[in-house]
Amino acid sequence: MSTSVRKNNELIHSYLALRKAVGWIALALPFVLIGFHSGKPLTSISQSYYRDVDAIFIGFLCAIGVFLLFYRGYDGRDRAASFVAGVCAIIVSQVPCGVECRCPSPTIAERWQWSDNYPFSFTALHFGAAAVMFAALAYFCLVLFPETHKSGVKTHRKILRNRVYRVCGIIIVITMAIKAVDAACEYFIQKGFLWDVGTYCVEATMVIAFGVSWAVKGESFPRLND
Repeated sequence: MSTSVRKNNELIHSYLALRKAVGWIALALPFVLIGFHSGKPLTSISQSYYRDVDAIFIGFLCAIGVFLLFYRGYDGRDRAASFVAGVCAIIVSQVPCGVECRCPSPTIAERWQWSDNYPFSFTALHFGAAAVMFAALAYFCLVLFPETHKSGVKTHRKILRNRVYRVCGIIIVITMAIKAVDAACEYFIQKGFLWDVGTYCVEATMVIAFGVSWAVKGESFPRLND
């Protein structure tokens, strides 16, 4: 095997490993949080920051963020989208939301040592970064992942993978819209339409769709691979 071929194979395996890591970490996150959390049910994934699973929440998001930062993909669009998603994932992990995550004010004050209410600008940064991150991930699912590289020939399994990517992208967009409308209702009329556990389920669905798409792109499922 020539040196160039060997290096090319190493790069391919590196890309696959990064995609698998991102996918499986995202897939595991909602279930691990539920499995290790004790006490009242989580009403939001972001609420984990103020509960006993804060280290898991922060660690998983930081890992996803770092992997996305180092992911390069095929061209500049991949690099830009993954960089933006990676930065936003790290911001989400380091800048928690406030009472909008249904967290008691005393808990926020104790964690962040604020004498007054948690600044709304930080909450806005948290939700804004999360929205941009998922928008970039939806872009991967709907635009970048379905593209055909190299020969340009779409095999039957490539067509199946594209369907999975697009379904995941659509799920991310729909769940983002549901979450945004609920947040708008809470802001303007002080009453959202998602019940407590429903908010967690919507967010978990979004994260799982993201994880599935990257796990498939990382060739984690042999029946979908060429």
